[in-house]
Amino acid sequence: MSSSRTHYEVLGVDARDASTEDIKRAYKAAALASHPDKRASRVDGAAGDNSEFLKVQAAWEILKESASRAAYDARLLETARRDADVVVSDEFDIDDMDAEGSSPTKFTRRCRCGDAYEVWSDELLASFDAIDVPCASCSLHVRVRLTGGAAAAKFDAFAMATAAATAAAAAAAGTKDDAAS
Repeated sequence: MSSSRTHYEVLGVDARDASTEDIKRAYKAAALASHPDKRASRVDGAAGDNSEFLKVQAAWEILKESASRAAYDARLLETARRDADVVVSDEFDIDDMDAEGSSPTKFTRRCRCGDAYEVWSDELLASFDAIDVPCASCSLHVRVRLTGGAAAAKFDAFAMATAAATAAAAAAAGTKDDAAS
């Protein structure tokens, strides 16, 4: 990954187990600590650099909603996989993997060590052309192409259903807010 901090690092939370409430609390504390008006009173009374505050705001905008957080997590995962300096031992289409379940779908393919490569549909982004997937047991990686075919169509359907569910939840939350007013 690049030398810049992740949104989780900016807020000081653990990406693996931080709940939305944990992220919200961390955001409020970080925003208060880095707010230019608050910093000015602590330093020399002059308005200071607000770059840290802007990073905190950007982190909150991504991590506050489950859909944008999931997309960000998928990008982090793919970046980590690509930056790991791995050697890709094989390349194939997602249609060459076995698909189990739906929402999310688990795609698997047997590795030559006897274990399996696996990737979940919610780890994939529509903007991906391919993803490097590690074996669960050995050091081998494969590159899975995500374009065309029935499995890719299943992934696209999952992505559209997730987007629709997120939009419906946002609309319902807006309706509740309007009714409470």
